[in-house]
Amino acid sequence: MFGMTPLTRKQQQVWNFIAETQQKYGIAPSIREIKEHFDFGSTRSAFDYVEILEKKGYLKREPRTARALRAVDPAAPPARRTVQIPVYGSIPAGVPEERTQAPGDYLTLDLETLGIPKSSPRSSRGPIF
Repeated sequence: MFGMTPLTRKQQQVWNFIAETQQKYGIAPSIREIKEHFDFGSTRSAFDYVEILEKKGYLKREPRTARALRAVDPAAPPARRTVQIPVYGSIPAGVPEERTQAPGDYLTLDLETLGIPKSSPRSSRGPIF
């Protein structure tokens, strides 16, 4: 499991519930829904499980978002930052001629392959292209 701390049986059950709910409904369950599903005595118990799963790297929390939990597949390779670049079929040369071009396809390139590191100052200012 690529350096991730193993889960206890109960932590695995909570993670499975979050991941399955996320896949089925497109959003993660709320803390209250986790509490009710596992019949915990308080929402604090559910919150503690979520916090542990987050610390162990099995959950990510999106900032400033309701139902912000996102289950992370521990077996999946880390996501890479990419950009799509349009590919045009032909570009006229020679005598200027009014023509409109529409992209025929797109190339998807990994930003690290382009030499743009994650800590690039450009990344904090929005899209590169």
